[in-house]
Amino acid sequence: MAAHLLPVVEAFFGGETPDVRPFDRPGNINLDAFRLEFHGREFLLQRLNTEVFRFPERVFENAVAWMQAQRQSDADWQTMEFALTVDGQPFFRSPSGDYWRLIPLLPAVVTYSSLADAGERSAQLETAKQVGVGLANATRHARSLRAANFQPSLPGYRNTAGYLAQFKSVWTQEPERYLPTDPELRASTEASYHVHQPEGYADRRAKLASIAELTDDIEEEVVAFWLEFPPVGVIHGDTKLENFLFDQATGRVRSLIDLDTVMAGHWLMDWADLIRSLVNVAGEKAETLEAVKIDAEVYRAAQAGFLANLPEVSDVEVEAMALAPRFLAFEQALRFLTDYLRGDNYYRRSASDAPDLNLQKGLVQLRLFKEFANAALRRE
Repeated sequence: MAAHLLPVVEAFFGGETPDVRPFDRPGNINLDAFRLEFHGREFLLQRLNTEVFRFPERVFENAVAWMQAQRQSDADWQTMEFALTVDGQPFFRSPSGDYWRLIPLLPAVVTYSSLADAGERSAQLETAKQVGVGLANATRHARSLRAANFQPSLPGYRNTAGYLAQFKSVWTQEPERYLPTDPELRASTEASYHVHQPEGYADRRAKLASIAELTDDIEEEVVAFWLEFPPVGVIHGDTKLENFLFDQATGRVRSLIDLDTVMAGHWLMDWADLIRSLVNVAGEKAETLEAVKIDAEVYRAAQAGFLANLPEVSDVEVEAMALAPRFLAFEQALRFLTDYLRGDNYYRRSASDAPDLNLQKGLVQLRLFKEFANAALRRE
């Protein structure tokens, strides 16, 4: 065991020594992760990336409140948990200021990076339905939470207007025109308003010339949509497929994990993010834009599972379910393209990734935005 892990492990296990090895599936943000085995149980030990999450204690406060609400559920639906330190805390803060958490892993579950991993077409559609069921379960239990009690763990997250401002700031290189006036929001997001790699900026900017005009045309439409659905509840904030766990034997959805972005919001935001990623048959890294298509059958399966398990959804919200993924695809496009323009400082590329990876991912989301406009997704 690495020396820097000794005080962390001791904080959770006291004088006991678990088996420690690298975790085989670290996240995109929290990269320091280890799999621990102790008396037949397995755990994920993870260091929170405080360069991204600048208010780490909010992350834990919001997650713990979410977990408490989710425990109202039946045996088929389980929330992830934090194992407590020997001092009874849900995290350990090291002398160097790092925040560590220990998460018991649920046994006999599987997760999927894409629906293709689920197997044959019938299994894919059933998985899509189960994802809808899972999101409905989480949303239903989150209704007991009050949005006013949640401070943002990631200020500026899920704010389309803010992402538009970041794009314009990096495009014009005039950040003072676009920086937020709120002190906390400015301190948390200011780096996103600046170019981080001046070298090659002119070439990157040239590749985005036509897209810059597109953002102006769409801005009013997107912002107006989300103003219709204010953040009256509490949402998960990161509902991609791989954050859902399924029973290995039955295929039924068991849990929704990764609670770093629990925040005030409308459930349509969670629905939109799920569908945006779920129905794109070519995936987020599609090599050709022509391959980006929407699987309407998958959409309907997920919607059926969701609406069957979430009461009191209004007709207006049902109609909006077909529109929200389109607007979130635009928001995600902005995030990828802005990061490409400023030099890939947020969605960092690995050594094996193409130099224009974030450009391509942004273009895929823009293609999705257009595909959603033409897809027949309204409920029959």
